[in-house]
Amino acid sequence: MEKLTMDKKELSKTLKQLKKCMVKSSLPILGNVLIDTENNTITATNLSEAIIRNIEIEESGEDKFKCLIRHNFLTEAVKVLTDDKVTITIDENVITKFNDSYTNIRLDEVKEFPTIPEVGELKHVCDTTQNTTKKLTNVLPKKMESDMYGVHRDSVLFGDNRMVATDGNRLHIAYLPVENSALIPVAALRLAESLSKDFEIHSSNEFCWITFDDGVIIARNNSEQDISKYPEYKKVMVEDGCEFVKMDSKELLEVINASSPVLFNNSDRHAIKVSFEKGEVAVSAVSDDGVEFKGNMLAPDLPVLDEGNNYFFANKDYCVDALKCFEGEFELGVHKGGKINNSVIMMKNNSFTAGIMPTRE
Repeated sequence: MEKLTMDKKELSKTLKQLKKCMVKSSLPILGNVLIDTENNTITATNLSEAIIRNIEIEESGEDKFKCLIRHNFLTEAVKVLTDDKVTITIDENVITKFNDSYTNIRLDEVKEFPTIPEVGELKHVCDTTQNTTKKLTNVLPKKMESDMYGVHRDSVLFGDNRMVATDGNRLHIAYLPVENSALIPVAALRLAESLSKDFEIHSSNEFCWITFDDGVIIARNNSEQDISKYPEYKKVMVEDGCEFVKMDSKELLEVINASSPVLFNNSDRHAIKVSFEKGEVAVSAVSDDGVEFKGNMLAPDLPVLDEGNNYFFANKDYCVDALKCFEGEFELGVHKGGKINNSVIMMKNNSFTAGIMPTRE
């Protein structure tokens, strides 16, 4: 017979974190969490990612052991407890008592739980934050569709002191001290974003290891061989021949939102027109019912642009997402020949660069 005792608040917090990587599955075993009294950890996995959380576990038996307990059972049982401590009594793989309540809940065999892999020798990739990764992963689809698969759509590229994400129509680059090249799964980064404000990312040839507070996420990396398949973003983000004009992202964002409110019910009408002339930026959009909206802001540093080359059409949502990356002053790329870059609209500051493919009108 064994007794496990844990702090109620800490266990409740841990269960909420573990829930984030648990998915509905035809494999009932995945509805369990693995409690390990030797390492003082609780683990959950969905076969793609695993979360391992450290938690103080007091146990009365002489030997350390592991057991599987249904996540839903623990969550609901903890909710109704008034005690500060959770005590679980286990006898021959059956929960016989939960605090003062008698039960008869048979547990699954630990050997049936998926093995959490040994990740091998880890290399430090970088320290990052929830804020940075959210800016990056925001360009990528939230749910993968079979015809949208690609190494650039389900991975963030780390290397050359930068993190890069692209969906083929837009590109976000964060400049951070990145020590090693890796393709980190977007799903693992989004999981980290939901759990902590700050985390460290490490990588081996096959796995990434994301550490935060008192826990870790383990996920399978995309192969290092796939790095060569990542889009050659440097070819489209060419700064030579451009001059960069300082602008205020918050002010431009306000103009875009004011001049193009919720206009677009049809996805093919998401384009806004951004024009540059006479020391000001003008934004206009036409709604589905034909109503035109306009707005403008002063931009005294604008160079003189050639007539007919002083505007671009772009997806409003892409522009808004890009401007939110800067939170203040940024620079817009303008060709020295006096025209807006007609291949990629480039915005940047010292820590972030965003590129958007213009919409053809």
